[in-house]
Amino acid sequence: MRAEAAEDRTRAAERRDARDAVVLVVLVWAAGVLPRLAAALTGPRGSSAVGEQAAAGPLPDLLGQVLVVAVGVWCAAVVLVRRRELPRDRLLPLLLLLLPWGWLLGRDLFVGDRPDAQGLLLPVVVVGVWVLRPRLEQLRVLGLLVVATAGLAVVMGLALPGVGIYRTGAGDPVDAGESLVPLGILAGPYTSGNNLGQVLVLGAPAVLLLRGRAARVAGGALVAAALVWTSSRSSLAALVAGVVAAAVLAGGGRGRAVLAALGVAGAAAGSALLPLAVLGDPEAFTNRGLIWAGSLAAWRQHPVVGQGTGYYTDIAGTTDAIAGSAFHAHHQGLQTLVTGGAVLAVLVVLLLLAAGVEAVRRVARGQTYPAVLLVVLAVSCALEVSVGFVDRDLFLVVTVLPVAWSLLGQRPARRPARPRGPSAPPAATGPVRPTRPARPGATAPGAPR
Repeated sequence: MRAEAAEDRTRAAERRDARDAVVLVVLVWAAGVLPRLAAALTGPRGSSAVGEQAAAGPLPDLLGQVLVVAVGVWCAAVVLVRRRELPRDRLLPLLLLLLPWGWLLGRDLFVGDRPDAQGLLLPVVVVGVWVLRPRLEQLRVLGLLVVATAGLAVVMGLALPGVGIYRTGAGDPVDAGESLVPLGILAGPYTSGNNLGQVLVLGAPAVLLLRGRAARVAGGALVAAALVWTSSRSSLAALVAGVVAAAVLAGGGRGRAVLAALGVAGAAAGSALLPLAVLGDPEAFTNRGLIWAGSLAAWRQHPVVGQGTGYYTDIAGTTDAIAGSAFHAHHQGLQTLVTGGAVLAVLVVLLLLAAGVEAVRRVARGQTYPAVLLVVLAVSCALEVSVGFVDRDLFLVVTVLPVAWSLLGQRPARRPARPRGPSAPPAATGPVRPTRPARPGATAPGAPR
């Protein structure tokens, strides 16, 4: 009876942890989407000359603050309920996830720049994941939310084209020459097609976690259709890379871990070196060459500590050559160097190494999602800035959250070794008792008497 009661308590605790993990994902998603949806429905639509259009008006601001508080309260409750059983391991991955945020926050505070409420989300979410220790399969809720985001954007584009289609500052649709479809550029609740494209493509690997082949195919088709409508070339390239990576790793075999390591390392290296390959060509990748050259010059001014997270916003009112077109560095590596200098770059590289090693380990144990996500992230970061530690909270649910899930969550059991030959006996499932020597004249068990 005691053993059964203990087993019931264990199952109840597992159900509670799974529920709390799902609520955490939903809250983080809502904090990134709902304030922007409210801004799209209640405020003016259109691109700005520089910088990312913030949620304007009292309702989006209030909704954003309420949701940030909700995430914080939920994670605090998670910690308090489990205060007597807090984990004591995975401290190094936890530290690696928090250090980039801590460095940027400390650097900005030192010069008088204070983050907004969204800038405090990352440590709260990371600590919540560390305490919950969720299983990777529980991230299928993220796949559902990504499909829902794609569906919401498509509905907005069809039913509310004045809101869901990307427009210029004057309110006119963006030039049809930039769109891949005649309906314009789909932005959905976000301020641009590139933002929607990044959210969808970075969340697309989670669609593979959905139960049932029909759900995965239908969800993937909807996400892919919405991605094409965004006309985000960088996101479409990342989608192709993700599909290739998923297909290769789904093939099975002992070499999957090696392929995962090569794929993640190759994608990361190619992404990091891309600006150097086109240095001197300002029109490369739709004028990103100009932004990259200006960003390198800005980094050289403060190579160790960087310019701070508000650099690109600060230069908007100056005569800098890239002021009129630089929403950000349009490259994750350069954004890292410019905003946080070499210190932040070292911290991010250490985090990526840890995430890559963990992804390869999970591939060896049958879980390919983390490796596919890192490949997609690397390709997306070659032309965009998809990760922010104190800013760009709209991408937190599809970047930092799943990386923390992989580094801090439960690991799958090791796969049993396969027998070396067709006649090899099955592996023992329990302790093997030593056999006693047979007595002289005794017959072996099962032998004919």
